[in-house]
Amino acid sequence: MLHRFLLLILGALFILPLNVSAGSEDIIVYSARKEHLIKPLFDLYTKKTGVTIKYITGSEGALLERLKAEGRNTAADMLITVDAGNLWHAAQEDV
Repeated sequence: MLHRFLLLILGALFILPLNVSAGSEDIIVYSARKEHLIKPLFDLYTKKTGVTIKYITGSEGALLERLKAEGRNTAADMLITVDAGNLWHAAQEDV
């Protein structure tokens, strides 16, 4: 299960630069995953692409509230949740 999750995140990260604006040097990620689980992936991505990933970790609730408060002006390029239910909830909240 963890292996599948890691592949999914790594795959998403390698696709993400296609959507990052040309002048942007960083990818901003809000993540509910534990830092020790995601940092190695982010470090590998930075090593392979030269693109720095800045991330903020926290609970899903806190991150969703932050995204709602920031609205369309959020700096986040990606939200990583711990399960599909929380991702569905984020979609329902239109964040």
